Amino acid sequence: MNDINEIQTIIILIIIIILIKHIELEELLIASYSIEQEEEDFNILPLILLYSQHNKEINELRKLNRLISNYWFNEVCLNMQDFEFKRHFRLTRSTFEWLCCEIIPLLRRNSNEPSIIGLAWEQKIAASLWFLATEKCFRSIGEKFGMGESTISYALRQFFDVIISKFLSEKIIFPTTELEVNRITNGFKITRNFPNVIGAIDGSHIPIKAPHLFPVDYFNRKGFYSIVLQAVVDHKKKFLDICVGWPGSTHDSRILINSNLYNKFNNQVTTHLNNKYILGDEGYLNLSWLIVPYKDIGRGLTQEQTYFNRKHSQTRIKVEQAFSLLKGRWQCLLNKLEVSFEIVSHIITTCCILHNICEERCDFLPPDERYHEVETETDVNRELNTTETPEGNVIRNSICNFLWNQRNTRKR
Repeated sequence: MNDINEIQTIIILIIIIILIKHIELEELLIASYSIEQEEEDFNILPLILLYSQHNKEINELRKLNRLISNYWFNEVCLNMQDFEFKRHFRLTRSTFEWLCCEIIPLLRRNSNEPSIIGLAWEQKIAASLWFLATEKCFRSIGEKFGMGESTISYALRQFFDVIISKFLSEKIIFPTTELEVNRITNGFKITRNFPNVIGAIDGSHIPIKAPHLFPVDYFNRKGFYSIVLQAVVDHKKKFLDICVGWPGSTHDSRILINSNLYNKFNNQVTTHLNNKYILGDEGYLNLSWLIVPYKDIGRGLTQEQTYFNRKHSQTRIKVEQAFSLLKGRWQCLLNKLEVSFEIVSHIITTCCILHNICEERCDFLPPDERYHEVETETDVNRELNTTETPEGNVIRNSICNFLWNQRNTRKR
């Protein structure tokens, strides 16, 4: 592996030297043209031939660099040990091969660019996964995969578009049958004995470059520019619903009220989810279908309410664990995304889809590779939402009494 990297470094240095000579020749040609105006008998044909020869050498070196990069992918990457392959690409070889079979026909069909000789579709997919796993710059990825920066940019956009168009409505979806609903509610109940829970909701900040338009809107309470990923997950930490793209300074409740999720539940589109609810933190409204903890606004909490809040937190933690897995696997979401603002939402959506695919295929992330966000003071002192609805309060009080009675029954 080190030998390949050393060869690539040497070639890059050679290319730089030739490019310098290339520039010097251009300057010499310009100077020669000026002299020709004064001395018509001056023949610049040798210089033109030399200039052409250098161009040819540059092209040959580029081809050589691509051959070495192709060798790195075909002979090194594809022959890695399974654990090493997953460490680099964040999924198993089996999942990678399955993904290639699923999307290569669509990539071929949607491609407006002539195929690049020696550059396989698998190589483009691998380069896209490498970007999501590391968020390396285009130049760094190009050196490894034998692709120019413009080719990488085009390949990434193709990859995101195909993943989203093929899988979004299939892989990120609320349960549509009673059997699926019961599977999730039973899963949550087994975990912490919390009844009728269909999901857990939260928001996560994804760092971005300061956008040109309205940058102050994207500056969040943690002190950096971001857009928000709002997500609902099930008991297995799979995404059931996502809302991507709101500026980092936007409050959780505002994002929720303007999301498709809110419209579905409020307009009773999800009748098969009647009497089921989502768990959210204190930043959300307390609704008939979204239950939040009791808030201590100066009067203190009862024993029952304190116990309810603890059980609520222990159940809702699934969404925090899902974000930990998502960012641990696709580490481009940890650092400031150095891409055009227009495709940031596509990157986040693609990562969520791939997360669900991996979880479905039991392609789990090792515990030591999960991301654990350090809470800051601003995380702990987040703004409370004191808006409550009578329906939500009745349901919460009923759950609180149920949990307290269950606790007392077990103690007898």
